[in-house]
Amino acid sequence: MKKILKFFSYGIIVTVFGLFGFYKYITSQPVVVHASYAEIMSPEKAAAQADNIVIGRVVKNLGTYQENMFPYTDFEIQVEKNLKGVINGNFVFAQEGGYDKDIGKTIQFDNYKIFTPGERYLLFLKKYSDEPAKYYSVGSGPTVYKLEGDKALNMFLQRSLTLDGLEKIIAQHK
Repeated sequence: MKKILKFFSYGIIVTVFGLFGFYKYITSQPVVVHASYAEIMSPEKAAAQADNIVIGRVVKNLGTYQENMFPYTDFEIQVEKNLKGVINGNFVFAQEGGYDKDIGKTIQFDNYKIFTPGERYLLFLKKYSDEPAKYYSVGSGPTVYKLEGDKALNMFLQRSLTLDGLEKIIAQHK
């Protein structure tokens, strides 16, 4: 009888810890919002419409704010290379998504994951008219490319190009 009671006690303890671990896991996962676009902008069109195109490294997360019912996160980006126009030094990039304090979770648009300091990106940029050193992506997530070695991964569409190939497209269409 004692063995059966001991067995059930261990079972209850394992179940409680398992449920707690599962709860921690699901509450730490971002809420994925599925975005719908009238047009997914090609690199050629994005290059033509962008004010600036840069390769940059994420320096730090500057914080999240709400705009039009959605969170946006500002990041400080250090310019490594200008491909169109000139941005000297660092600038602020507004990324769609981020921590929503009302629901206590991170909102992520499809595969467009929130940036992490140290990562490198190729960004097709539009300038905010009312903030001199602040930019956003000309075509939202579909025109943001995470750089890993010689690969440029479009996070939103989950496809990659070579960085060289993308730079050639930009040179022909800027």
